[in-house]
Amino acid sequence: MQERHEAFMKRNFLEEEIRELKKQIKPHDTGHIHTTISTLKHRYKQMTGYDYGSFPTGKNYDSESDWDDFFAKEENKYLNTNSAFDTYQNEVDASYKFNENQYIEEIKKYIDSTYSQHYSSSTFQSTEVIIGRGHGTGFCMGNVDKYSNRYGKKGTKDDARKDLMKVIHYALLQLYVHDTQDDN
Repeated sequence: MQERHEAFMKRNFLEEEIRELKKQIKPHDTGHIHTTISTLKHRYKQMTGYDYGSFPTGKNYDSESDWDDFFAKEENKYLNTNSAFDTYQNEVDASYKFNENQYIEEIKKYIDSTYSQHYSSSTFQSTEVIIGRGHGTGFCMGNVDKYSNRYGKKGTKDDARKDLMKVIHYALLQLYVHDTQDDN
């Protein structure tokens, strides 16, 4: 129930922020506002599954109990279907020759651990701000370049391995930037 309340509050907050930012748009020098609106709309879609402004109609979703009803239905749909990954795993019996499945699990644990570090202790990670300001590709690819060039040249063998983990992490972040950036 707490999670639903938080989702309701976040949805309302995002809608309010988007409305307020739209009021600030002027004919020039507001590209940063457009970028922020785009980022907030993307977060809105991630959270609700709907584009901003297209939340289900036919029922007023302004009250918290309506939002609870909506999430209960969405949870039931989710719980009754396999994820694309589960479906893929059931269809394919991959015999990895180079232990890729173990490395994928390891990189997931590494990335999960970064969310408990000081970089993510505030509401927004600095990476989110950098991407939101339109500098995501330069930041991510610059870090891929930095850590791949440093590989094996600094510290121990374990340090070199950590650099590889960072290369993979920043490459994954760049996939996100690539998939979510506007083509305008």
